[in-house]
Amino acid sequence: MSENQRETLSEVFCQVLEQVAFAFGELVPKSDLPPINHADYLLCRIGFEGPFSGEIEIATPSEYCRDLAANTLGVEPEEATSEMAADALKEIANVTCGQWLTAIAGEQPIFDLTVPEIEYMDQAEWEQFRDSQSSIALIVDEFPALISMSMEGEIPGD
Repeated sequence: MSENQRETLSEVFCQVLEQVAFAFGELVPKSDLPPINHADYLLCRIGFEGPFSGEIEIATPSEYCRDLAANTLGVEPEEATSEMAADALKEIANVTCGQWLTAIAGEQPIFDLTVPEIEYMDQAEWEQFRDSQSSIALIVDEFPALISMSMEGEIPGD
């Protein structure tokens, strides 16, 4: 992923968080992520196919996904179920993917998006994802978040 693509992805992700979940994200060096003390994490994966293909992955503590659900659905965090939490992250991933594709490819190309999928991650899987070259680190409302994008093919004009 080029530096321009990384920057655009992090900007779009933060804008989507603000617009959809009234949350605020900030790109940070991985070394600035808050200490890890969460039991489990959610990883959401969404693929896209069109003039170029790939996938976007977003990971964050499952605890924070309850806050996302509360903000998007207008309920209290303790009322948000694990299903609501997963659905909220899926929605963030779906909107992020669509807006990122429009930001880098324009409005003319047509892309097909896959249905977002959720996986649970343990501490070791989180650390492996965090340490990968492709992941970008963010702080979202004091919680760590990671996002990455992989792609096949060339972006026209990139």
